[in-house]
Amino acid sequence: MPLTVLRRSRRLDFDDLLTESLRLLRENPAIRAELQGRHRYLLVDEYQDTNGVQFELVKQLVGPDRTLCVVGDDDQSIYGWRGADVSKILGFERSFPGAKVVKLETNYRSTAQILGAANRVIRNNPQRHDKTLRSAMGDGEPLMAVTMRDEAAEAETVVAEIKRLVEHDGHRFSDFAILFRTAVQPRPFEAELRMKQVPYVLVGGMSFFDRKEVRDVLSYLRLAANPKDEASLLRIVNAPPRGVGKTTIDRVLEFATREGISATDAFDRADEIEKVNARAVDAVQDLRARLRAVRKLYPTGEELVELCRRVVEEVGYVDEVKRLYPDEADFEKRWAAVEEVFNFAENYVRKRKRPGLLGFLNELSLSATDTDSADDAARRQAVTLLTLHASKGLEYPRVYLVGLEEGVLPHQRAAVEDGVEEERRLAYVGITRAQRALTLSWCAERARAGQRVQRHPSRFLLEVQEKAPPEGWIPAGAGDVTGEKAKKRAKPRKRARRR
Repeated sequence: MPLTVLRRSRRLDFDDLLTESLRLLRENPAIRAELQGRHRYLLVDEYQDTNGVQFELVKQLVGPDRTLCVVGDDDQSIYGWRGADVSKILGFERSFPGAKVVKLETNYRSTAQILGAANRVIRNNPQRHDKTLRSAMGDGEPLMAVTMRDEAAEAETVVAEIKRLVEHDGHRFSDFAILFRTAVQPRPFEAELRMKQVPYVLVGGMSFFDRKEVRDVLSYLRLAANPKDEASLLRIVNAPPRGVGKTTIDRVLEFATREGISATDAFDRADEIEKVNARAVDAVQDLRARLRAVRKLYPTGEELVELCRRVVEEVGYVDEVKRLYPDEADFEKRWAAVEEVFNFAENYVRKRKRPGLLGFLNELSLSATDTDSADDAARRQAVTLLTLHASKGLEYPRVYLVGLEEGVLPHQRAAVEDGVEEERRLAYVGITRAQRALTLSWCAERARAGQRVQRHPSRFLLEVQEKAPPEGWIPAGAGDVTGEKAKKRAKPRKRARRR
């Protein structure tokens, strides 16, 4: 909310609560002294996530006795993107001279195998407090590092192993967590989990199949496949806006109900509908004609990706996303979901002997079957899918850290913007979520915008294994892993027989 609006309505947002509190303490010695004297000791938890304003607040509140204790782990500072400053914990002794540092290096969560991997990764960060985690849990199971063909094989392999361990080794679904760096990565896992009827919960995010952009694009594709699909037409008739108002829709539906026909047929008989908006009817009929024309251009299933792209382009859907999300960062996140539909189509074509639009939509419909109606007890007996950021503070007996590739983890943007150290801390957090077993995986290739793009193993995976980069390895930030250069070098799509 703009500052002027907040002031006019006498409100404060979260940032204001911090900055105005700091201003009050700085400018009012009496209040500062009262607060300093109110509490004898001050304890700050998760100190590694402190931002500049919070740090200054602590200094104002400590008082002359300096009875301050902070608890934190600089190796778990992963919120720089929202203002956290790792230098505050790294420089604590300089900010508060005479402070005593107590290292807590015994870990009661994870086995020695897991902590060894975490130590081998994080020691490559030059700016950190020197410490080495030791396990109180014993050696444990060896780590698994797996190279996958692509994201579909990664999902199939992980889900198959989870199901086998539950059915034959006495594990519970709630023992398992799948961790990923980016919001689009869970899509193939969701599809595979639903197909194999494995219960799961996606933490800290909306299911891929529930996103507006995905539902809209699928509605357009269904309408292209079936011009009489009433539900799909009504969903996207004004996305983007086409001047089809509620009054027009109501009159068309009323006519359709009275005549016992679908809304699509009612639009074909619009001249029989009293006082219906002719321009709105023309807009709907033009849309339907465009979709029929695109469908005729791509009659074979091998052209499914091109068909999906052309449908999205023909209806001007990019304008709808830009209209709803004018901020560039928000737009990119939303548009990534649209491109993930293209990736889904590309994977579908490669896996099917006779791919087709209807088969693709049927497979998506099965994947998108709502499994969220289960009660809380059932949800607790489920595999957990969550981002690395959302996993902080949590723990699971068996963890799959997937997508360990340059450009994914470390993320391409972070590598370009000199943020690899925080990405390494993010990998460290992910590794240390595992209690007894950890599997690390990466894909040799991955779909991007409907094309196959060659991938390279993450430097963090190489650090875990204490291996030098292989010949031809290209680090994130070099312009080859993601972005336009990657698209230009994308491998041509090849059909593969289903095994």
